[in-house]
Amino acid sequence: MPVQKTITLYTYDELSDKAKERARQWFSAADVHEAPPSIEDAAQAGLKLDYGAFDGVQVHAIGGHFTTSAPQCAEYIVANHGEECDTYKSAKSYLAKLEGLGEASDDAEDEAREAWNEKKEVLDNDFLGALLSNYQEMISEELRHLESDEHAEESILANEYTFRENGEREDI
Repeated sequence: MPVQKTITLYTYDELSDKAKERARQWFSAADVHEAPPSIEDAAQAGLKLDYGAFDGVQVHAIGGHFTTSAPQCAEYIVANHGEECDTYKSAKSYLAKLEGLGEASDDAEDEAREAWNEKKEVLDNDFLGALLSNYQEMISEELRHLESDEHAEESILANEYTFRENGEREDI
């Protein structure tokens, strides 16, 4: 003979403060987190990020390389990132230095062309280092937000999760 059980479920807003805390703990422990948006943003700009060393919400080591040319990456960032963004400032600085370097003349002697190439490579590497530093900070900031109570609460509300009265998650 079938047995029917009835349980009452509550939205996050209907929970007590203690139950809300338990609900946020459930969310933080659940595997429902997305990757920091900066990773996709970097890829769109032409930068492949490799980060492996981080503890919780702080990225300690980040590496990467350009998937396009450094100037293309800088132009994309200038066109798509806000002027207050550190990546924008790094890209503008790089482009100004690149402009100051001038063009490598096809008529230049091998030595002059090689010297120009070496200077541009240094500029490119410095720009890459600046961007990696910028993205390291952005990713750390995003991870801090993704681990915050504020983010847990926003996500719980947006996904309309329901809970038992004590804040325990009830999957239906």
